[in-house]
Amino acid sequence: MSRRPTIRDLEQKLKATLLEVEAFKEMCVFLMSERDDYELVIFIFIYDHETEMRSLIFMNTKLKSKLVEMDIKRNDLSDQLDRLQVESRNLNSNSDVKLNYDLPSGRLDCTRATQTKQMSTQSAPPWCAATGSGVEGLAAQPPLRGKNVPTSVVRGLRTVM
Repeated sequence: MSRRPTIRDLEQKLKATLLEVEAFKEMCVFLMSERDDYELVIFIFIYDHETEMRSLIFMNTKLKSKLVEMDIKRNDLSDQLDRLQVESRNLNSNSDVKLNYDLPSGRLDCTRATQTKQMSTQSAPPWCAATGSGVEGLAAQPPLRGKNVPTSVVRGLRTVM
């Protein structure tokens, strides 16, 4: 009789062990599916960030090319400004009429240099601010009409003599 309880005890232990093995097997399957889900989530996360990084790199490259274009335009305009300033200085030194254009107010003022190189407004052209009529910007000059109107060009300004 002593053998029987031992066999029954062993059978119960075996059944309990089988149940534990099945539970461990189910846990293993669950953990493997969780791992696969996390791998998928990580893959999607990496793919999204990789796509975003590519987009950012593309935008960065695009902005850099725009910056280079704008820098080239700025350099061209700076060179053009330098040339125009040199030309303006040359014209100013060759002319006895001195023009001063006030950028903030848009007012054009001119004076005629005298023999002593001092500025005088006595013989300034009629379109000068010094004579009282003044000109607000270059567009403020009246349009010239008629065939017999004498005109001259004084440093790029069309004026009636």
